Amino acid sequence: MNRTTRKSKPKPLKPTRASIDAAKAAAKREYDRFVALNDAGKARDAEATARARARTLTAAERAMFDEIGLGRGRGRPVKGAGARQISVTMERGLLARVDDLAQRRGLSRAQFIARSLEMAMAG
Repeated sequence: MNRTTRKSKPKPLKPTRASIDAAKAAAKREYDRFVALNDAGKARDAEATARARARTLTAAERAMFDEIGLGRGRGRPVKGAGARQISVTMERGLLARVDDLAQRRGLSRAQFIARSLEMAMAG
């Protein structure tokens, strides 16, 4: 019996600091070029980019995105032990006052309620 051997794919090389820095510099140059365009040029460039075929990132590009935190995946980052959505029934007048006070303090309703509960439990 003849056994055929399969060729394994070569493992990608780990990007070097120099390749990461080069990818960052190239991205910065592209950003500066785009910012210098007038509005019509930006629109043309955006359309061309949208039409361009997507490609996978190079190892250096992936490392750059991972380093600056853009490759983390979907969803909000976990804070503390994570969050859980709950349903709470509240009198409409009280809810209106909560929303008003939260807005005046620059907080979301959930942030305001969570902080209020923390203060109540602290004592």
